[in-house]
Amino acid sequence: PFENVTNINYTLTAQSHVIINVYDVEGKLVAKLKDGNYPEGVYTDKFDAQKYNAADGTYLLKMYVNDLYYTTKIVNMK
Repeated sequence: PFENVTNINYTLTAQSHVIINVYDVEGKLVAKLKDGNYPEGVYTDKFDAQKYNAADGTYLLKMYVNDLYYTTKIVNMK
């Protein structure tokens, strides 16, 4: 759970194509946080619920790195 802002921390071990999006529970795109090629390194991206007019509730954070998909639930408790 988070209040209005949460950080997404990850490490790339090689040059990678990264896409990070946030969706509501109905599958509607709420925010595009990242889409591009990035060198190896440690990254922190921020999801600001107020910036994207995201109300209290559950969202799905979907991250694509090269050929792998990762999905996790995040909950805005503002």
